Amino acid sequence: MSIVQVVSRGVVWNWVAITVSKVVVFANLFIILRYLTVYEYGFAELVMSIVSVVGIVLLPGLSSAVIADLALERGRGNSVQVSLLFHQYIALLSVLGALAWSVLFFGAESIADIAGTPYAAQFIQIVSFTFLIAPLRAMTQTLATVMLRFFDQSFYSVAEEAFKLLLLSSFVVSFSMGITGLLLAIVLSQIATVVVFLPRTISAYATFPGTISREHSHFWQLLKAH
Repeated sequence: MSIVQVVSRGVVWNWVAITVSKVVVFANLFIILRYLTVYEYGFAELVMSIVSVVGIVLLPGLSSAVIADLALERGRGNSVQVSLLFHQYIALLSVLGALAWSVLFFGAESIADIAGTPYAAQFIQIVSFTFLIAPLRAMTQTLATVMLRFFDQSFYSVAEEAFKLLLLSSFVVSFSMGITGLLLAIVLSQIATVVVFLPRTISAYATFPGTISREHSHFWQLLKAH
């Protein structure tokens, strides 16, 4: 396949995904703004902001550097280095994700007290599970990008928003669960998307170059530089 065909496929899938995503996101926002009060929406945003702060431990931005390095090593035909870099990256995210989850889940009451909103503890515990899902999401998205699976790469976020729409319709609209329903929809939509994309992730991993090796990798140098 020529570079023009590769780029064309990527552009088409990306355009379709963006178009569909805007429609689904608009529907989600309509439900949130229609069925949640201003206080509930603001409180949910406060909880998510706490998660965003703790999310720094996952080293946002590192994924771009890792993907660039994976593509470079794959282009060089260095399959062992590709495998090492990928597995060490996912292992690091798994450790950091588990650490972030444990801090939020078991320290929810203390964090809520510091934030001046003791009522937020139960909600912090709900969204803490996004950190356990993060490594699986990263695995799927990294494989899709490196292996040029444009459909998976483009529609992963669309699938999350679509599941969120279904869950919001159930929890917030049908059962009037308010903030709890919104936060559950955020977490469960990520879990559902990981499960649905699991066969695609496995098939991508099956064609992933390289084998696990104990050779030295420059991943830790990449991490230090980052």
